[in-house]
Amino acid sequence: HGQFASGIHSALTLISGTSPDVHAVNFEEGDTPDALGEKLAKILKIYENDSVVIFTDIIGGAPFRQAALLASSRENIDVVYGTTLHMLVEATLEKDDYDAARALVAQLLENAREGIGSLSSYSRKAPPPPATEEGL
Repeated sequence: HGQFASGIHSALTLISGTSPDVHAVNFEEGDTPDALGEKLAKILKIYENDSVVIFTDIIGGAPFRQAALLASSRENIDVVYGTTLHMLVEATLEKDDYDAARALVAQLLENAREGIGSLSSYSRKAPPPPATEEGL
């Protein structure tokens, strides 16, 4: 929704560099779900024989529904909702280690649980990580 795709893509590029096979498709105010579906279909045509993961913001929203509709016609597409930057960084760095989108997604979902928390819950488990000058 809105600039979610381009915003998170900008952060992803800052952290893990440019990846030519990562695309951001915004769903702007005034866009129709069908127009969004057409944009997604145009990109998917490029990767017709490849395994593809489409990352969306929330389940049930127009981006998710359009992606799910496209995925229903291809075995090699999976759709993720609740996307986080942590997931995208991992997906970008690990995607070549997986032959199938669903295998990558299974690993991303498992690891995503570890990437979500709070300082108070983290502090009880272990000391905070050391500060670095560069950061992320």
